[in-house]
Amino acid sequence: MQRRQRNEVVQELQSLYSNLVVLGDFQSKAKCENIVAFHGAFTNAEEMSMSLVLEYMDRGTLQDYVKHRVKLNESEIARIASDTLKGIAFLHERRQIHRDIKPGNILVNSRGYVKISDFGISRKFDSMNLSHAETFTGE
Repeated sequence: MQRRQRNEVVQELQSLYSNLVVLGDFQSKAKCENIVAFHGAFTNAEEMSMSLVLEYMDRGTLQDYVKHRVKLNESEIARIASDTLKGIAFLHERRQIHRDIKPGNILVNSRGYVKISDFGISRKFDSMNLSHAETFTGE
């Protein structure tokens, strides 16, 4: 695994860990309902791989909706925008920048929840390194 890939995996794990929900502990809730819940990670040394256990979002991504030309009404679009902004606000309160908000990183489930995922290029920021927020990353 290249250094950049390793750094992205570590960054993703750090961001997801802040929204850890213990698997099987149904009394526990995610710290933010608009960030995909993280349940844990497993590694396979032989294959040099890591598997993340995330909340199941059965409707896929917002990109899937675009690809399949799913028509949404105004209230559905408002809900997606509102939930996405709540997730971003949660990250910003914790001094994190996602840096790759796009339809492919917005997950949807059949219960109507909309959640942000993919924190591989997110960044922690403070007043000294806010310049990272001004760079463009992604497609």
